[in-house]
Amino acid sequence: MSLTFVILAAGQGSRMNSDLPKVLHPLGAVPLLHHALTCARSLEPSRIVVVTGHGGEAVAAAARDLDEGVQVARQEEQLGTAHAVRHGPRCRARIIVVSSEREAAQARSRVEGAADRRGAFIEEAIARSTDPSAPRGGLLEPISPADPAYPVSVRRALEALRAGELSPVVALENGYALLLLDERTEGDGTPIEAVRPELERLLRIRQERVLMDRTASQMLETARITVFDPSLEWSWRTRRQD
Repeated sequence: MSLTFVILAAGQGSRMNSDLPKVLHPLGAVPLLHHALTCARSLEPSRIVVVTGHGGEAVAAAARDLDEGVQVARQEEQLGTAHAVRHGPRCRARIIVVSSEREAAQARSRVEGAADRRGAFIEEAIARSTDPSAPRGGLLEPISPADPAYPVSVRRALEALRAGELSPVVALENGYALLLLDERTEGDGTPIEAVRPELERLLRIRQERVLMDRTASQMLETARITVFDPSLEWSWRTRRQD
């Protein structure tokens, strides 16, 4: 039986605060990619495929330098995600966010037992939700299930719902949520090739913003800043602690 080893090397390495692709960061004086390739080669596979994304050319060159027999595949996931977000299916949904799982479960029980589930959800959202959508009855802007701006738990919950259905309690980073799906709309059918230049432009802008935010954070870490307005002291200290 033949064995193929696939190494996913498309990560941006944003948490490493570096422009260097994640797999090219050194560990024990050699790139992380070297360790993965050495491990893969020890299993004597019929082929090794390195999947690149961020910094693809540098990663591909490094992979071939480390192991002449590797195959390189370019990941188009970022472009595909951007296409799905702008032109793919969308969910129009409502959300209730509360601080505890118990509160969420109680709210769900009240909504589930109501004759008018949608109306009950809107009332609960207005009365109890801590989300900014509360005054609108929890109504969110249409969400793409592919949009990484929303928590994975929320997107997965929405994908599992049919129109009018209420989600189980969903854990968030800072609280718990309930979701009600109002409707699901199909994508507009635009092929990715028709909008590729625009998507690539938007991705470049996004990557530039990420780098700018990272640079600004690094500058703030090392800067000696004097706060002259006492009312801003607490905000500044909180920001530094984060």
